[in-house]
Amino acid sequence: MTTVAITQARMTSERLPGKILKPLAGQPLLARHLARLSRAGRIDRVVVGSPEGPVSDPIRALCAPLGFPVVDGPEDDVLARFLNAARFAGADIIVRVTSDCPFIDPELVDLVVARRAETGVDYATLDAPGVYPRGLDVEVFTRAALETAAAEAASTHDREHVTPFIRNQPDRFTTQRVAADGAGGAYRLCVDTPADLALAERLYDHFGGDDFGWREVVSVLDARPDWAALNSDVIQKAV
Repeated sequence: MTTVAITQARMTSERLPGKILKPLAGQPLLARHLARLSRAGRIDRVVVGSPEGPVSDPIRALCAPLGFPVVDGPEDDVLARFLNAARFAGADIIVRVTSDCPFIDPELVDLVVARRAETGVDYATLDAPGVYPRGLDVEVFTRAALETAAAEAASTHDREHVTPFIRNQPDRFTTQRVAADGAGGAYRLCVDTPADLALAERLYDHFGGDDFGWREVVSVLDARPDWAALNSDVIQKAV
């Protein structure tokens, strides 16, 4: 069984365009994200799924020397993009993350991959909201479930967000929410806005790189509520 992590990346974020190339301790956010993701021991390959056309040239230019393939697909159909990437990589199991998460944690990625394998469900997700900080989110699902979703999902919402077609049909797809000893559920570690980026910059400058775990981040934010307050009023977009 080949397990492939597919991270979706684009340059045209509405609230912070070009955010994935913003520097964090001297390296682009996307490079930090990919370095952390590739440390997961239960992933065989990491692929970047990006919109087709010249809009993604900066992503290709960054990923090529790092050794991460970029697979194109329609900008407004992320589900089709994921299917292209999964087929390209020969994935049996897909790990879905988003590239605006520079604190993605390999320990938690491995946890969800392992739990899905143990139970054999079609779809598993980290029970992140309110349990872990926002921005550590991980979804793991089978290639068969992805193929079905790509063939049948018709709504714009389902195709933009990839997994609602699977998550919202428990009569067709078996699902699991993975919860362990979480902490820091009130914190926000994804980067959607300038305020999110300010916090990410502060934390990366503190650690001096990307070799740290999610618990260490939570400990810093517990000790520095003034840092956590930098983006505490940012409202997460509904999915």
